[in-house]
Amino acid sequence: LDKTEIHALFRLVKLTADFKYTSYILAFDKDIVASSLQDRYSTSQGNSGEAFLEKIIQVPLHLPYIDKQTLRSFCFQGVYTA
Repeated sequence: LDKTEIHALFRLVKLTADFKYTSYILAFDKDIVASSLQDRYSTSQGNSGEAFLEKIIQVPLHLPYIDKQTLRSFCFQGVYTA
């Protein structure tokens, strides 16, 4: 997504995602999204993008980095064994 789309998506989540018995899973690169939100919601704080994310993300799950070759092997393993 480009910066405008990232802003729109997270603003939409912030404004409308308060439904009873509903949880959302957002998968994104925190550094890219925080940087994009920083540009939009820049204040005197140096980390306003991360501060914005902290307001709307209740339970962050940080996944470890996986290299491309391991990911590719995992994906094709399902194709070759099917």
